[in-house]
Parts: sequence; C-alpha cells; structure tokens
Amino acid sequence: GSRGRVIAATIVRCCVIMCLSVAIARPVWNRTGEGLSLIVLLDRSQSIPRQLQEQTINVLRTWTSPERREKGDRLSVISIGENAVIGSMPSEFTVLEPAANEPKGGATNLASGVKLALAILPRDTASRLLLVSDGNETDGQVLSVANQAKASGIPIDVLPLIYDHKNEVMLEQVITPSQARFGQSVPVRI
Repeated sequence: GSRGRVIAATIVRCCVIMCLSVAIARPVWNRTGEGLSLIVLLDRSQSIPRQLQEQTINVLRTWTSPERREKGDRLSVISIGENAVIGSMPSEFTVLEPAANEPKGGATNLASGVKLALAILPRDTASRLLLVSDGNETDGQVLSVANQAKASGIPIDVLPLIYDHKNEVMLEQVITPSQARFGQSVPVRI
C-alpha cells in the first residue's frame, strides 16, 4: 500500500516537473515546406545593352519555366536600376518577366536589390538568390549586404553579363558660357 503511494507520488511529481520544464522552455515547432524559393535579381541599368538584357531574360525564362521546377519551388523577380522594383513575389506560378514598372536605369544599386530580396524571402522553404548583372555598381555596397545574406545562410549565385562596347563615349556634362561673340574663343569643359 504505502510503497505504491510513494512510487505513484514520485511519478506524478516527475511528470509535473517535466511539464513545468517544457512550459518554461517554450518549445517551438517550425513547419518547413518543401521546395526552393529562388529570387532572380535582374540588373536593368542602361550600362547593359538592351539586346543582351532581352537574350538573358529569354534564357532565364527557359531555365525557370514552371514545367522544369520541382513541387513547391517558388520564383520571384526583382529588377534593379537606381532602385529595386519587385516584379513578382515568390510564387509557384511566377513566370520570369522583368517588373512592369521598370526602375530608373541611370545607375546600378545592387545592394538595394539584395536587401529587398532578403526582406521578401519566405521562411518556409530553402532560399537562394541569383544576381544577374554586369557588376558595374554605381550606388550602394553589395558586399556588405551579401555578408548579411551569408550570415543568414542564404546563398547568392552570380550570372555575370559580359559585353564589349566598342568606340563608345558617354558624356555626362558639357559646360560652356551662355553667350559668346562671333569668332570669340570660349572655354568648354566636358
């Protein structure tokens, strides 16, 4: 009799202590989905020839077509110029197209694109970024943002766009006096 009560009391106490320990620890069960979320970061700046941009989009569209994806895979597209613009959120139904509202192409801020990609990554799938660019970054510092992605365990793949502009000169500004007399020499700064 009394020995059975002692054993039962000990078992009940152990169960209560285990329940309290579990309640204090607050265990969290994360449900992870299947598949991969790929965010394609497209450099749409003016430094890349339009023909090369269109060829690249066609190749990427083939590589990422819904028929070639595994169950649960998601695709998102971000276009990059002076700023970053979301073309599509991560979805199983996304077809690779650049953003309808293109970013201003006068500069390249790759860091803003990577920051935006990190902000929209779904947490229920594995994730990776694909940066498609010529690497001519004019604003921001993509390496510091890439280190943030690395610290979060998110790989960034790079597809470099290589091209050659022959005999091309780009003038940013020409400064001349507003008035001059006929035959007068004037200073011109370029």
